[in-house]
Amino acid sequence: MQRISFATIVTSSRGRDGKTLLARLLAENFILAGETPAIFDTDVVERTLSRCFSKNAIAIDIDRVTDQVGLFEALAAPSPNARVVDLTHRSFKKFFDLMISSDYLHEARERGVEPVVFYIPALDPDSFEAGRQLLARLEDYAFVVVENPYLGEIKPFDRRGVGYRALADHHLRMHIPPLDPYLANTVDDSSLSLSGFMRQPPADLSFEARDAIRTWLLAVFREISRVLRVVENPGDRSAGSSPRLERFSR
Repeated sequence: MQRISFATIVTSSRGRDGKTLLARLLAENFILAGETPAIFDTDVVERTLSRCFSKNAIAIDIDRVTDQVGLFEALAAPSPNARVVDLTHRSFKKFFDLMISSDYLHEARERGVEPVVFYIPALDPDSFEAGRQLLARLEDYAFVVVENPYLGEIKPFDRRGVGYRALADHHLRMHIPPLDPYLANTVDDSSLSLSGFMRQPPADLSFEARDAIRTWLLAVFREISRVLRVVENPGDRSAGSSPRLERFSR
C-alpha cells in the first residue's frame, strides 16, 4: 500500500487566532518525523511563518495568478514530504474558490496526496457560520475543527447558532493545549526551532521552563499525530476518537 503524504492547510475567517502557530507546529511535527516539508506563507504582508523558516518557507501571493498556479501544482505534486499552508484570512474565500473550481482534490489523491484542512473558529457567530459553510463545501475533504483555548470562552447565546452546532458536532477535531503566557512568549520566538528544542532545549532556560515547554510540545505533536492517523486510517481504533472539545461542549 502506497504511503500518502499530507497537504495541510491551516485557515480561519479571522486574523490573530493562532493559524501561524498551528502551521508552524505542523511543519515542526513533520520535521521531527524525518520529512522536509514544503512550507507556504500566504501572508505577504507580515510573513510571520516565513521568519520561523527563513530558509524553507515560500511566500505566496494568492492575488497573483502565477503564485496561485505554482501553489496548487506544489500541493498536488507527488512527493514523500508533507506540505503546510498558512492561509491568511485575507485570502480565505479566494483560495477555497480556486481549490474547488480546479478539482484539486481529485488530482491530489491520484498522486498520493491527502489534503487536510484545519479550521480555527473564532468566538463570534460569523466565524462559526463561515466554518459551517466551508465544511459543507469541502464535504469530501478531511476537515479538522481546531480548538484554541487562547481565544477565550464562547458566550452561551452563541452556542445556539447553526454554525456553532455544525462545528461542535463535527467528528474530526483537535485541541491545542493551554500554555503559560510567559512560556508562550518563548515559543513565539521565530528564531527558536521547536523541533530543535525537542532534541536539545536551550541551556539559557530554567529546568522548569524547558520541562513545561517540552511537555506542551509533546502534547501538541501527539494530538497532531492522532488526527493525521485518523485521516490516513479512518477505521484505526488505536488512533482514538476525536474528543468533544471543552469550548464546543453542549
